[in-house]
Amino acid sequence: MKEKIITFIFMSFITIMFILGIIIPDKEISYSERRILSKFPKITLKSLLDTSFKENFEKYTTDQIIFRENLKKISTNFSYKILRNTDNNGYFKKDNHIFKTLYPLNEKNIETNINKINKIINEKLTNNNVYFITVPDKNYYLNDNTYLKIDYDHFFKRIKNNIKANHIDITKKLSLNDYYKTDPHWKQENLINLANYIIKGLNNDVQNINYKKITIGTLNGSYTNSNIKTSPDDLTYLENDILNTAYVNYIENNNFNKIYNIEKSKGIDPYDLFLSGANTIIEITNTNTFNNKELIIFRDSFASSLAPLLVPYYKKITLIDTRYIHPSLLNNYMTFDNQDVLFIYSTLILNENILK
Repeated sequence: MKEKIITFIFMSFITIMFILGIIIPDKEISYSERRILSKFPKITLKSLLDTSFKENFEKYTTDQIIFRENLKKISTNFSYKILRNTDNNGYFKKDNHIFKTLYPLNEKNIETNINKINKIINEKLTNNNVYFITVPDKNYYLNDNTYLKIDYDHFFKRIKNNIKANHIDITKKLSLNDYYKTDPHWKQENLINLANYIIKGLNNDVQNINYKKITIGTLNGSYTNSNIKTSPDDLTYLENDILNTAYVNYIENNNFNKIYNIEKSKGIDPYDLFLSGANTIIEITNTNTFNNKELIIFRDSFASSLAPLLVPYYKKITLIDTRYIHPSLLNNYMTFDNQDVLFIYSTLILNENILK
């Protein structure tokens, strides 16, 4: 009798979940995971024969399971409170910040990225002043040996000794408070002194440039997919007349826009407020310049919020993201001659093999 009751309860639960799955509309976006959720796959003869329908259907059922967010929260609480784990799938909380473990150090990927960057320098930048910045991920500023960390001293030393550029060390110009609590990125409103330090490193005279802080909401960053709770940060950007009158050309789609995309700040990833997020090539033209200098930045997403603070010092800044375009194609879009060139990559990117 006991077995029958358990079976009945289980089957009832499955039936209720199935019915709710039919009644409740599918969700389009998971804001906690910063991604679009799977849709019910199209049924075709080809998809049935090559098993792609089965694979896509499994993704769909996983993405659209009822109470998915609640189940994730239960799993997180179980991991922390019951199992007493120090992390949840690589995420952990310390000093009200959410961190994602960066470990181990991938020597092969670092070597590959060094070779790719040096190839760009050797083949395209012989007539340019070339500089390099390694952006430390916020784990670097975590003062707790409980959690696994890469050997940052070895990491930075290897980059500095092998990439053929003038290196600007910014590690002592930042602290943990300069990063968002729920995201790997840094806060633009905290970067003014850092930008001035970089401008000096690029052999420019620092000017007295004022900015107005504009807060347009809060930022629940990409680390919220861990379901670890902490208070969000304000989403703030810096503006002045120079930035307001600069115009931005997104070369990939020949679309002109502003430096700050307010609409993007309301989307899946609010950090896309800065230069509209991931883009292959972006040109920023300063209409209030006091010189004719140009800067080319090979970059990852950290430069999206930093680059606007460098705009006042250059007539034109071009940002290139070689995660999305092979360097061999760049001559179709620009000429490399006598510009300042800055490579700025985070430890997160340099430890991966995603540059083309």
